[in-house]
Amino acid sequence: TLDAIGSGAFPIHFTSYKDDSVGGDSNGDGSSSLPSPGDWNTILVNDSGSVNFQYVNLRYGGYSSTYYANLYLTQNASAVVEHSTSSHSRYYGIRVNNTTSGKTSHLTVNASTIEHNLNRGVYVYTSSGGLSQVNVTGSVIKNNGHSGFETNNVAGFTFSNNQINNNAGYAVSLNLAGNAAPAITGLT
Repeated sequence: TLDAIGSGAFPIHFTSYKDDSVGGDSNGDGSSSLPSPGDWNTILVNDSGSVNFQYVNLRYGGYSSTYYANLYLTQNASAVVEHSTSSHSRYYGIRVNNTTSGKTSHLTVNASTIEHNLNRGVYVYTSSGGLSQVNVTGSVIKNNGHSGFETNNVAGFTFSNNQINNNAGYAVSLNLAGNAAPAITGLT
């Protein structure tokens, strides 16, 4: 379990060591290096693991050929992301990947911003009997290099009062693979 509980005045940052906007010049090179997508790997939440992020900024991650997102959930993982930002990932802001039968991943995103990721903002992929429960509420998903939100299948899905703007692909792409229609309200 990882609980990262910041505040509006004192957010918690997971970012590149080249990101001088947080904590100063931590790599000691002045302004000769700039942060870039993929400067660090991912926060990986494996089977039965959980994260609780409140007022957290995830930036410049996604360096991996396996876990390519700022925040990556797999199998029975659970994540709550509130009043937080996931941005500038080399691939996805948040990725849920569940490919094991009998396992259910849980993702809740509330009052958060997912932006400027080079691929999708949020990508939920399930197969082989794996399931995902996803709730995205009151959040902004914008300026991502592909779709803002995409899933190939979810068992439970609530998507309400979100702003989806200026993503290079679809605003929201849903392929529900026979599951009941999700609750989608207040989309702008």
